Amino acid sequence: MMATGLAVAVPSASAHEGDGLDVTSSKTYTPEPDNERILVSATYTMTNAQPDEIVGDSVRSFFFNSWIVALPATVTDFRATSNGAPLNVSVDPDDEIEDIVFGTVNFPFNLNFGQTLTIDVSYSISGGEPRAGGGVARVNDSFLSFSVWAAGDPGTTTVRINVPDGFAF
Repeated sequence: MMATGLAVAVPSASAHEGDGLDVTSSKTYTPEPDNERILVSATYTMTNAQPDEIVGDSVRSFFFNSWIVALPATVTDFRATSNGAPLNVSVDPDDEIEDIVFGTVNFPFNLNFGQTLTIDVSYSISGGEPRAGGGVARVNDSFLSFSVWAAGDPGTTTVRINVPDGFAF
């Protein structure tokens, strides 16, 4: 049995470089060959690092109210929580790339300067048919192949792949 992974060497970049949002994340991929899917769980801890600005006699405040995650188009069961409470989510297609969708997680409050929020996200990636075009994952009892995606600031992001028993990486 075989497992393959795709790793692309690209320069490291912030989740949203220069936007005032500091992001630490950890993500775990757990393939389930018997169910032909991959379970994914991620935790994002976000801190608003964009201070208020004085503009004349006024104060300009910056806040964040959502987090957008790029996902494979075969995603199902996209969910998010914060402190165990469910958050509103949506999944929207990418107009330019057919194999990608965007999952939006709405925060439970406006994340103002100095505030921190941790959200937990989970979803499943369905495996495609062997030798079929498109799709980003192949998952069955003898073969695993999928892309690993992560978002976070450089040096603060970790990814774990739980390789099933009987598979070699």
